This record gives sequence, C-alpha cells and structure tokens, in this order.
Amino acid sequence: MNLRQMIAIIPAVLVLAACGGSSGPASRAPTTSTGGPPTTAAQSPTSGGGVAGAPKGYDCGTLLTAAELDQAASLKGGTVTTVKRGDQPSVGEIPGVTECGINFPTVGDWAGSFHVFTGSEALTNFSTEWDIGKQSGAVVLAGVGGDALIVSTPELGVRGYARGNGVALDIGVSWDDQSTTEQKVKDAVKQILTTVLPRATS
Repeated sequence: MNLRQMIAIIPAVLVLAACGGSSGPASRAPTTSTGGPPTTAAQSPTSGGGVAGAPKGYDCGTLLTAAELDQAASLKGGTVTTVKRGDQPSVGEIPGVTECGINFPTVGDWAGSFHVFTGSEALTNFSTEWDIGKQSGAVVLAGVGGDALIVSTPELGVRGYARGNGVALDIGVSWDDQSTTEQKVKDAVKQILTTVLPRATS
C-alpha cells in the first residue's frame, strides 16, 4: 500500500491533527476549544444551509450500492463496506460519523472511503476539515446538489467534500495509474457525492 492510498483511506486525518485526536476519522472531540462545539441544532454553523439534527447512523449499502460504485468508477467488482455506523460510536468518540469503505479488490490500488457527518458535534469537526481542504487548494465542485469542493494531489489522491440539509460528506480515493486516470477518479468522486448526499438527507 503506497502513501497516497493510506492517506486516502482516512479522509479526515488532517482534522484529527488539528483537533488533537488519534483514532477514527474526525470522530473524537477536539482537545482545544474557543467556546465548545454547538450544543443545539440552531447553533450549528456547519450544515451548508441546513440545520443540524440528531446524530444518525447508516448502512453504507443503502447509501451507495456496489453496482453504483462500478458505474461511477467505470470499473467492475467494486465493494461498499460499512466500517462504522454513526449511531454506534466507540467510547470517547463523537456520535454521528458513519464510515464507508469503497474498494475494487480486482483492480490495482483503487481504494478509499467516504464519511457521513450528522449531528452538531460531527458537523463542527467537518467544518474544520472543509476549511483545511480549502487551504489545501480545494476548488468548488458544481452539480452535486449542495456546497461541494474537490482537490487532487499526488500525496493525497482525490478528495471531495459536500454538505447540505444538515448532513456533510467527505471522500478520499487513491488509485493506480495503470488501472484508471485522475480524471476518471474525479468523475467517480463527484458521482458518489451526488448519489450519497440526497440519500443521507432523506
């Protein structure tokens, strides 16, 4: 596994560094605060035009099917795995972060994950990730159905972010140049964000 792949599989690692966490994608509460995370839905500034509701959990196969992953990536044999549900946090973790693994076992190094953030605390962490993404060169991604950004670097692979109606998503994908192209990965990231966001908000 190369460095780009390892980083892409943990899309919120930069948020953890900023917040002082050490386990799980943006799932531990920040160790420093300037007033604490929002405590009510109305206080949350992170929902991209919506209002943060209660933390939720999802089975990843209901958000994205293997067939839809195949179509998005223009490949065959994709798998979608529920790594962690947001309504079943481990001790010390912020609720509301569902983690989904996406992979093509039959194809080189194409692998990644996406996360769904719900609830005010999880959305506060996502807001930090969003800002870091912008600072890292992420640009506006149109046509997703909510606010969205995308960035591609040799070290991190392709990373996407989207938010709307009180839900936020991130996704990170790495790939092998012999199995696909950067543009196809960008297209896949956009299609996955477009598919998952309305299902997570319904």
